[in-house]
Amino acid sequence: MIKIVHGVFGYNNGKSIIPKTSKDEPFACDKATEKRLVSLGIAEYVTAEKLVEDHAEEAETDAEVVETQNEDTTAPVEVSKEELIAEYKSLGLGGNPAVMKEETLIKKINEAKAALEEIAEEAEADEDAPSFDEVDGVEG
Repeated sequence: MIKIVHGVFGYNNGKSIIPKTSKDEPFACDKATEKRLVSLGIAEYVTAEKLVEDHAEEAETDAEVVETQNEDTTAPVEVSKEELIAEYKSLGLGGNPAVMKEETLIKKINEAKAALEEIAEEAEADEDAPSFDEVDGVEG
């Protein structure tokens, strides 16, 4: 994931081109584009751990709501520590997951996922196509 730090980048979401600036949330695109933008100084890499720090309060609130909703409706799922470590690493979180307790790993993974979901929801909201009426027609 990257965050624009200078200028404007035209992000293609598949439907349209969305301008991304330093005021926008971090976003993901293909690795070659990320590398190019970072090397040009237009963007910087953002880890999931940084996202978690930035959205810690919101992620905790979301996690509490999800836990409350799921308490009575779902049974706990058994996951091995190796699977937790693999997921932790796939999210790009820092630190050494091998020395962390399983509860800590689960908490950090859930926080990172909540932060990523929030970013995805915000990006989805930005994807709405502009609306035009007859007054905005072509001048000529």
